[in-house]
Amino acid sequence: MEVKYSVYTLSDPADHERARYVGWATDPSARLRRHIREATPHQHAKTHKNNWIRSLIAGGRLPLLCVVAMASTREQAGALESELISKLRAGGSDLTNGTDGGDGVVGPRKELRDARSAAAKRFFANPSAREKAAAITRKQFQDAEFRKRFGEIQRAAQLKRYENPEAKKRLSDGLRRYYREHPEAREKLSRVRRAYWSKHERPECSSETRGRLRMAALNQYSSAAAREAKAEAARRQWADPTIRAKHIASRKRVWMKRRTEQ
Repeated sequence: MEVKYSVYTLSDPADHERARYVGWATDPSARLRRHIREATPHQHAKTHKNNWIRSLIAGGRLPLLCVVAMASTREQAGALESELISKLRAGGSDLTNGTDGGDGVVGPRKELRDARSAAAKRFFANPSAREKAAAITRKQFQDAEFRKRFGEIQRAAQLKRYENPEAKKRLSDGLRRYYREHPEAREKLSRVRRAYWSKHERPECSSETRGRLRMAALNQYSSAAAREAKAEAARRQWADPTIRAKHIASRKRVWMKRRTEQ
């Protein structure tokens, strides 16, 4: 699949015609989320760009991303970024870029990801630091406009991710592998779901909803490949003694309840 590179600008929603930052990336939505994360006080240095984004967040706003050009190669994207930065600065724009452009962001190298991961772990190992970060997040999400804007960004990124079948498969395989290798995570998820449904009444499905669910289930088994994939998934589950015991215990509870009701 051909990779497209987007050259974008960031601006204040209250003054969207005045660009304050220029960049490029393969996934602008993901890059915008990173910009916002990087601006949180505990994450990165107080750069001009981070300080500007923090000032927007303090005012209940998030930066507005606008894609202004597309490129087919990294080199072309870098050249377009540099050209746009030069033009805007020549026109008097107060850009927050720390360089003249050309480097761009496609995704951090493994060494950089490992360094960031180690730094985050060190930070969150401190209970007072965790509480401080949580307090900042809670304060941000108390603002309804911030929550709405953040939700829009998250939903757009989610939809974009699921448009790619390969990305969907990677996510699905990753989740299955994680829950298979971490029984404690499966148990925690199960506890959360049980706690939720113990406090909320399960909604009754309408006949129309039941029909859609029935058709979706039938479509899953419409091909031999789909049936084999389902069978293989079931075999993997039943190969785990813990999952097998939980399934058996669950079925026993259902039958005991039915016998009691009779």
